[in-house]
Amino acid sequence: MNTSDDSRPERIYRRDRPIVPFSDPLEKLHRRCLKEHVGSGHLLPAAVSFRNWSVNRGGTDFGEPEDVLIPSWLDWGIASFRVQDVLPKEQLRGGPVYEFRAVHCPDDDYYAHSEIRTYKESQLVSNPDPPNEIKKKFRQMISDKSFITKEPQV
Repeated sequence: MNTSDDSRPERIYRRDRPIVPFSDPLEKLHRRCLKEHVGSGHLLPAAVSFRNWSVNRGGTDFGEPEDVLIPSWLDWGIASFRVQDVLPKEQLRGGPVYEFRAVHCPDDDYYAHSEIRTYKESQLVSNPDPPNEIKKKFRQMISDKSFITKEPQV
């Protein structure tokens, strides 16, 4: 059950709305960030994680980019990228296939909440640790395609 905070906009709450699979590769994803996470107008590769990386989805049905800053991160910035910018599938010679997918996983207080999840051989990995080459490629791809929607103050 959500503990409603009157300072939060109504659009943030799930209110029994359904999980909606991603279908538009151009849909934006948003992630809060600090100054140390940003360089040359992009999210730095080191700021990208593999542990079911939390993002908010964009689009009028889900909220505004600024929603990632509510309630306690108002001085943070916002980095954005598109669903198509997530490295879809990668494999090193003879190794397992890793896939990265944007998954809508709302909670009661954040309908837009989503995660970039890692799958190994089509199975969700809760504590992923792909080879360093795959991590580097994934992080760099997000970094290269990201843009800063709001500059961080801290």
